[in-house]
Amino acid sequence: QLRIRQGAGKSVFDFSSPNPQSMSLLAMDAGAMSVEMKNLANAGFDEMRVNGGAGELNFDFGGVLQRDASVRINSGMAAVNLRIPGSTAAKISVERRLGSLDAGEGFMKQDGVYLTGAAVNGSTPLLTIHVDLSLGALSLKSL
Repeated sequence: QLRIRQGAGKSVFDFSSPNPQSMSLLAMDAGAMSVEMKNLANAGFDEMRVNGGAGELNFDFGGVLQRDASVRINSGMAAVNLRIPGSTAAKISVERRLGSLDAGEGFMKQDGVYLTGAAVNGSTPLLTIHVDLSLGALSLKSL
């Protein structure tokens, strides 16, 4: 497990090579801060949980996804930016109250969820992401 708790400031994490061991949980509690996490597929987590207050949360799911993984992001007033390779099968569901959503090219909306081309084609493993926004903004981009 990896648990990160940070109140304010800027943090950058890069999983530049595959984690040699599986990680059951990657958890982050972020206050008013800027976070950048790169190559998250290489982290090898089963579950990722993020609680963000304000600021900017940048999550790049580059790398090689070895098995199904789930991500849950709860955000208050943060800008949440997700970058997912088109070759990764991903399904993104979004709950938003007053937040905004910008889904870029490479994502198809089907039955209320956003899918990468690989997910539409039934590829595995599957990355399942649920984002809960209050006042923030969500951006989906393909790598």
